[in-house]
Parts: sequence; C-alpha cells; structure tokens
Amino acid sequence: MIGIQKDKTREEVSITDAMLSLKEAEKSPLLGLVFEPQEVLIYSNPIKQITQNVVMTFETLHALISRKSDIKINNLMGPPGIIKLMHAFSMHDLRLVLWFVIMLNVNLAILNLLPIPVLDGGHVLFSTIEKCFKPIPLHWIAKIQNLFVAMLLAMMIYVSFFDVKRWQGDNDLEHKYTRQQALLIERQF
Repeated sequence: MIGIQKDKTREEVSITDAMLSLKEAEKSPLLGLVFEPQEVLIYSNPIKQITQNVVMTFETLHALISRKSDIKINNLMGPPGIIKLMHAFSMHDLRLVLWFVIMLNVNLAILNLLPIPVLDGGHVLFSTIEKCFKPIPLHWIAKIQNLFVAMLLAMMIYVSFFDVKRWQGDNDLEHKYTRQQALLIERQF
C-alpha cells in the first residue's frame, strides 16, 4: 500500500504485480512519484533559544582550549565570514538573518564578559583585584591592555584570513558546479 496525499485528501493505493511489471516507455505512460518537502514552522520559546546559544558558545570555547577537540581558531568566523553568512541567509529567508543576529549578539555578550583585559570582563577583573588587594599601577594596566589589543587584532586578522580562504574555496566549488551544469546533457525520451 502506498499513501498518496493531494490537496488535503489522502488515498491508499495498492501496488499489484501488474503495476510492477516493466513496460516499454514508448507504448505506455510511466508512473512517477514526486516528494515535495513541506516547510513546517515551529515557534520555539525565545528563552530556550537564547539558552541553547549560551550553551553552544561555552561548548565552542571549551572545544577551542581542549587538546582532544578538532576545533581550532582557524575554524572560527571573522567579519568576512559573518558578512558572507548574513548575505546567504538574507537571500534565503529573513528569519534566518534575525536568528543569526540574535545568536551573534549572545556570543558577543558572553565573549565580552570573559576576563580578558581589553574586554569588559577584564575591567571587572582589574577592579576586583584592586578592591581585594591593592591598586594596580596604571602603566602596568596600559601595558597589559596594549598587549591584549595586539593579540586580539592579530587573532581577528588570522581568522579573517581563513574566512577569505574559505570564501575563495566556496567560489571555486560554485564555479566548478556551474561548469558541470553547463556541460550536462539531459536524456531525451
């Protein structure tokens, strides 16, 4: 039995041996089945979505520092990759753009709170150290922050380099696919 659904009506059809026998294409029409994907929109709880993004961000950070993981800094996405992904999402569906912007903001909020001296988490760290122990000399704070600014900029350039490299690889694959489609000879019945 095969279930066939068309315009909200469902019909069960049995396949007999006669229908399964092969016939010549010139003498009889062929039966074809087309399965069209149906889009189902599921509205998820915003708190659940943000929680999932927070968990995913911490899992990614853990994978970056873990020696057992195959995720490295060159797998991250910088400004060129973000722009490319936003463009791809905008060509498909505006809801994907909104989802990506929300995920990006959650990620940036978490990263901003890390105790890295240039970021807000670093300012909180310095303030906590000064409150608990003694004031840190300003020239030390300036040197540490300059070092971390240089490291952060170097990391952004490094990640952006791999973004552009992936972008070029994607363009090469797209060009190869376009050439293959142009050379494709369709069967004539």
